[in-house]
Amino acid sequence: MIYQRLNAAQAPRKLIYPLLCSLVALNAQADHPITTLGDSAAGAINTPSATTAAAGALGVSLQFQVIEFEPLTDAQIIASGGHSTDRVLSPSLAFSWGLTDKLSLGASLPYVERQNFRQSSAHEHANGDDHAHGEDPSGTGAADLADEVFHGAGELADPTGASEEAAVAQSVGDISGLGDATVYAQYNLWNDGRSAWSVLGGLKLPTGRTDVQFAGELIETAHQPGSGSTDYLLGVIASHRLGDWALDGAVSWLATTVGDQDTEMGDVLNYNLSLARRFSGGGDAHHAPPASFAGGGVRIIELAEDADEEPGHDHSSHDHSSHDHGAQEDFSTPVDEHLHWDLVLELNGERRGQDKIGGRGQNGTGSHVLYFSPGARLAMPGGWNATVSLGVPVLIDLQGLDSEPQLRLLCGLSKAL
Repeated sequence: MIYQRLNAAQAPRKLIYPLLCSLVALNAQADHPITTLGDSAAGAINTPSATTAAAGALGVSLQFQVIEFEPLTDAQIIASGGHSTDRVLSPSLAFSWGLTDKLSLGASLPYVERQNFRQSSAHEHANGDDHAHGEDPSGTGAADLADEVFHGAGELADPTGASEEAAVAQSVGDISGLGDATVYAQYNLWNDGRSAWSVLGGLKLPTGRTDVQFAGELIETAHQPGSGSTDYLLGVIASHRLGDWALDGAVSWLATTVGDQDTEMGDVLNYNLSLARRFSGGGDAHHAPPASFAGGGVRIIELAEDADEEPGHDHSSHDHSSHDHGAQEDFSTPVDEHLHWDLVLELNGERRGQDKIGGRGQNGTGSHVLYFSPGARLAMPGGWNATVSLGVPVLIDLQGLDSEPQLRLLCGLSKAL
């Protein structure tokens, strides 16, 4: 079998771009959505592909994300000083452009709405110095200040001996606004037609809203739509295709810096693994691009069943109608004239480090969440793609008592321009 690479003139009409992924987290709490960086015409949904967009190719995608949480009771909020969120809604707009066949550039901008956010009144300390989670001077989470913050059933303990007042659960309501934008570059290191490797680098920029207040006080940076910090992204991506099957994997690291309210959100480690299978929705199945590199943006690969052709044979320079492929139809027929389905199974993990305020680690912050995410992608004529993914958490490890994610739904629509 010979693997054919489409030329750059053909590619933009047939591609929607890679990197609909969970590479970048907005902030270091479990109730924040992922940031999307783009979309692809086949293969994984949340896991990026190692392929890059063809030179000059442009794509745009719109994604809508919903994360449902198990709300805390008022008593739990008061006793722990934790927070509760019912759900997070986050639409995002992303663009991707192929600067060269090996280098793709992209940007993403989310809008974040956190619904029915509640917190303990312990966040309104009279002296303004204490944090509800307690400070850990060592940065290791070993300090026991958090254990001293609350006494009995919700009384705020004042170590200085000043007067005490009862803590209550405050209903802040909805917190919404633009989130932090992400810009990135992906460079393809290796591509032999079946396997590909890429590296990813980018910045999360402080474009998000950070001025949401309640009762005249700023909401903590961890729960604002934006962070106020410029953070640095680095990742590696691998993809492999075998017939109609595609396997993609990615690992990335987001190194955070100090942002609004002298807060540094914890670093974020993302890891993703995806297995996808392509199905043809109509016509000859040979016209369906394979489930991996067909949509990663950089190229669409087709199968040519001519054992006499050499691997270096150039298919882009002449008419395929002169070849006899038996019962197989002419490969010059556009690959996007039929509907095609991809069924996808993914594991999407996210580990967030401890937050720091004024350089001191905060107890009760940091998390590790792993989603099992089945999904489907519909590739339509004209370069349109629709995706849906349902994430169910199979591992939840929160360092404090906060709302636990119960379900994550992602729906996307993308177009090659």
